[in-house]
Amino acid sequence: ARTSPALVFWVIAGGYAAAMLLWLRVQEPQRATAVERRSVRADLAAGIAHVRRTQPLLVIAVLALQQNLMAVAIMPLVPLYAKEVLNVGAGGYGLLAGAMGAGFLTGALAVSVFGNFPRKGLTMLLTGAVWDGCAVAFGYSRSLPRSAAVFSASPRRKNCEKTSRNPPAPLSGPGQSPKSNPL
Repeated sequence: ARTSPALVFWVIAGGYAAAMLLWLRVQEPQRATAVERRSVRADLAAGIAHVRRTQPLLVIAVLALQQNLMAVAIMPLVPLYAKEVLNVGAGGYGLLAGAMGAGFLTGALAVSVFGNFPRKGLTMLLTGAVWDGCAVAFGYSRSLPRSAAVFSASPRRKNCEKTSRNPPAPLSGPGQSPKSNPL
């Protein structure tokens, strides 16, 4: 059965609408103390200064920047790769995009199962190596199934790497501060 592009876009739009409706239900927790209002620029400068002073945060920020720059660089080339190298056109590109979506879904499920895991720095380093391996394998692949398999492995790595940097926040009641060590 063939599906029109319009139907696909309407399904995606419906997903975004559902997400927006769910977002409206999120309530900001009551704060026990008044928050000092500063400019965005001052908050940004304070955050950058804090990262520069805190060695583990600086290392994580540099690793994340490097990995994200490399990950984003390949994405605009995927449609061209599907058309010119794999010779599959729009349908093949759709399969690659679907493989990436499946990878994000399985990565999110893995993160939700394993939660706040130990040795985040090592996990981040190893998942970065997985991404690099996937990017090289994708570059040498001339087969749509192999390219799709590699493309589906990449986002799983990304979800684990994001959780290494941003562990799930523990729940706490009003006036209580969550105690966690992300490193």
